[in-house]
Amino acid sequence: KKEGTDYCFIPFQYNLKDQRWEPFLYAEWEPLADAKQQIEGKDYTWNNLCAPCHTTGYDYEKKTYAELSVGCERCHGPGGEHSRTTDKEEIVNPRSLPVDRANSICAQCHSRGTDKNNHSPFPVGFLPGDDIKNGMDILSPVLGKNTTVFWGNGMARKHHQQYQEFVQSRHGAMALACIDCH
Repeated sequence: KKEGTDYCFIPFQYNLKDQRWEPFLYAEWEPLADAKQQIEGKDYTWNNLCAPCHTTGYDYEKKTYAELSVGCERCHGPGGEHSRTTDKEEIVNPRSLPVDRANSICAQCHSRGTDKNNHSPFPVGFLPGDDIKNGMDILSPVLGKNTTVFWGNGMARKHHQQYQEFVQSRHGAMALACIDCH
């Protein structure tokens, strides 16, 4: 991948179960950002909406990534020194973090909201151990009102919102971490 290039959606998706290509209707695709929080003046490309969570080491400005998958560093932070020394103190262990910081690791991809600095639908520059709320405005439901993102009862209306639902749940109130079960 060349620096600064975008990948775009094709009008087909591959169905693994049926082993065939099927139509992928762009008009039916729901962007990750709420309508009021859409990226101003930017195309809905894979780079802008998908790559930040489906890669490791994504550079928002250069539109490049270190790894095309969710690799170790996605949840454990930069691991170069750990790789050289095998010292477990050289990476982030989510279990050793306060619950809100451990849950922030999951929230970087499993929430909806906008980056506080550039309004992208993901936290640009987030590293494991950071507090998601410092870099991202997380959307919240308005109880009793249906929105494009939440039902009136506060439940998520779209995917990628497990963090918002967890925070509202009894598990969240009990200060459990996502990794206590997952």
